[in-house]
Amino acid sequence: MTGRVLLTVLMIATGVFGIGYYWGHRQAEIRIERESSDPVDVPADLESAQKLEDLKAKFIKLSEEDYAEYLQIKDERAKYQKADEIMGKIILLFLADLGVRVSKDQLSFAKESTEKRAPRPAPADIRGESNAVRMGKSAALSEARGEISPTKQLAMKGVVGNEKELDDIYSDKEVEDFLNKVTVTNLFDQLRQARALDRGQLRSLRGTFTGQVHFDDPAKKRWDVKLIFQGREQEGELTGRAKVELSKDGKAFSTSRSSGNLGKNFSSLPGTSRGILVEANGGEGYFQLYAPQRLNSLVGLYYHREKVGEFKRTGVVTLFRQ
Repeated sequence: MTGRVLLTVLMIATGVFGIGYYWGHRQAEIRIERESSDPVDVPADLESAQKLEDLKAKFIKLSEEDYAEYLQIKDERAKYQKADEIMGKIILLFLADLGVRVSKDQLSFAKESTEKRAPRPAPADIRGESNAVRMGKSAALSEARGEISPTKQLAMKGVVGNEKELDDIYSDKEVEDFLNKVTVTNLFDQLRQARALDRGQLRSLRGTFTGQVHFDDPAKKRWDVKLIFQGREQEGELTGRAKVELSKDGKAFSTSRSSGNLGKNFSSLPGTSRGILVEANGGEGYFQLYAPQRLNSLVGLYYHREKVGEFKRTGVVTLFRQ
């Protein structure tokens, strides 16, 4: 579904930009013809048509190469970033061909071929930021840079503040109260700002855990969970092996294995949060886990993808160390 939407956007953008390009150049040519008495060597309509064809060719080449790469991406977060990148390139190509001044780096980015370029992972602390250059309102520009609005930043500060109660948890009732206080309204906003796990989080997560996801909807059957994490920090990168298996009624329906760079599947909520983010269910969901000091377990929340760019809490996770 996401791929169809992106393809439709590319087609609409090509058509709209082409019409706007032709109209803008034609108006400029009419103005020049009125102001100049010198004969025009090249017919204006022919020149504009040729420029339009050149621009269309660039859009087609961009669409074929970048859209083909987009279809190969499995990670949901990476797909959002790639879609942003494609739109950014379209805008820059359009501006450059209209003669609007852009920087050399921007122009190089817009014209860069994807044939010889491997996907570039962003640093862990800005992994959710987009490389796109967006136009429009200031809110849209902030979102393109991966920034969170002041209101959402304040909500995250409230979550971090409530995490101070983590070390005082003794009972199941206290766990329930704690998780209600640290629930994130829309996890996707925080995923874009996710940072690398710190040493304390790595120690808490390392090992083998089994447990369940109990859903907020009592009509939904629980899931059984097995989490194996053998990761370590090496030269600033989280490496190792990991496995997240989800089962229902004794049958596994999702098994995610990771090896090498684990940073895209295991990260932390932004800022000073102690919340550990674990990708689950093939990218359709995430765990937000905590390690209470007085309990030999991980407790947390499960968020499921409701639609593109939106993850909402749907259950509670309890994992016991084996």
